[in-house]
Amino acid sequence: MNDDKDMLNIQLRVSDFYLPMTIKREEEEYYREAAKRIDDLLNLYRGIFKAQDTEKYMTMVALHLSVTAVKLERKNDTQPFKDKIEELTRTLEEYLKEG
Repeated sequence: MNDDKDMLNIQLRVSDFYLPMTIKREEEEYYREAAKRIDDLLNLYRGIFKAQDTEKYMTMVALHLSVTAVKLERKNDTQPFKDKIEELTRTLEEYLKEG
């Protein structure tokens, strides 16, 4: 369980919303950077697509960030490599048994 000293109360601003949060002290940088990225993307989409409501801009940002997360998950997926190593290990073990 986390001690109170490990936790930090912060207030993030995302677009026009203020979000009071209690987070782990060591994660503050991540939250602040994430809020900044959301604002940067909101401003980008506001510049590209004029006269939309905030909900539509937020949906565009959510989709953008979700696509980024999926790409990173797939890029860092090591399961195919593990499967190939297991297959090669089995093949090698069978070869050594025959010899």
